[in-house]
Amino acid sequence: MAGSGFGLELAHLARVWRPAGRLHPDPSERSQRLDTWLLVGELEIPGGRLEGFVHEIGGRGDARVLAHRNRGLRWYGARRRSPPSHRIDLLLEAARQRQRGRYGVAFLSGGRTRPASGGGCASCSASSTEGGNGERAFQTPFGSGHAFNGWADRFSATPADGLLDRFAALMGRHRLGNGGEWILRRHDFRATRGGRRYGSEWNAELTFALRPGLLRLKFADHRGASPEEHLAKLWLSYEISAGGGR
Repeated sequence: MAGSGFGLELAHLARVWRPAGRLHPDPSERSQRLDTWLLVGELEIPGGRLEGFVHEIGGRGDARVLAHRNRGLRWYGARRRSPPSHRIDLLLEAARQRQRGRYGVAFLSGGRTRPASGGGCASCSASSTEGGNGERAFQTPFGSGHAFNGWADRFSATPADGLLDRFAALMGRHRLGNGGEWILRRHDFRATRGGRRYGSEWNAELTFALRPGLLRLKFADHRGASPEEHLAKLWLSYEISAGGGR
């Protein structure tokens, strides 16, 4: 309901397309049939926004093994400081997955909301926890951990002992060429049960504004608990935008 400070959204998912693509010879790797309901409620409160969600994940055929239920709360707050262009953002989230585990995240960032053309810098720190009991752990079978648990994608599935990801990041703008943005992140991974170390990871990204698109250079360097688990990845991509006033 627009303008009332309250919103409610209900969605039904009947099929999900998997990363392997539509040309994969195995039909189960191309897509999965679902019977899933997603309910999200949003309420504006003093100091931020409160969201509650329920995910009833149901699958058909081979996807039946992925059936589970998520229930959680998310709070987002932002506070402007002096000077007015500076702000602090805070995100707190907690969820429980039936028979699998709990999930929690705390995210704090600060910086300038309107950085200068060649300057501006923001920093952030976060801690996310995907719980596990040694046999089962909180999972996100239809999502990707790429944006949260390191770009090397070492944790496509949460380990049975859970995953604690603590990271800090710096980001800003540069003046090279037509300008662009840069990001530098450092992750530390451990088990939530027992505290076993899973390794650490550096992530870096540099973008350049090149009309009519964006050139992106991205790097991930994961250092596992043993040399056999080390992994480095490098991406180079060019994104073209149509319209948008360019």
